[in-house]
Amino acid sequence: MREAQTKVINGSEWMVQPWPGRYGLKMQSRMAKFVGPALGGIGNVDDLLDQDVGAMVSALTEVMDDAPGLVEGMLQGVAVDGKDMSAGTNFDNHFSANFAELYEGLAFVIKVNFGDFSRLVAGIGSLTKADGKAASKTTASPDT
Repeated sequence: MREAQTKVINGSEWMVQPWPGRYGLKMQSRMAKFVGPALGGIGNVDDLLDQDVGAMVSALTEVMDDAPGLVEGMLQGVAVDGKDMSAGTNFDNHFSANFAELYEGLAFVIKVNFGDFSRLVAGIGSLTKADGKAASKTTASPDT
């Protein structure tokens, strides 16, 4: 297993233990389901810059109900100032009126586990394209 990485964010020390392989794949799949509708058919980061931001935000609002569960999953193996952030009370106490740090910290979690956001976006774009092709094959009529 890779070594934990640390970073000071908003005066707090974040320590992120990289996820085990299978958990990382599970989280990538969950993130694809969450972010995928907003990314549509984006295959690479350059395509992201050409997207309609309003349509992306609209697509994200359709899956926001799972956001707390996704964030909770992303915080597995994360300690802030020595406190386990996957524990509900620690999370609630630390991030009350402190969401900017949470979002910056989640970006760090993504970087530790996936390298950088652009690689994750490209991977999710590939997954959503593959899912779309698989769905179109299964829904095609036998006459086509």
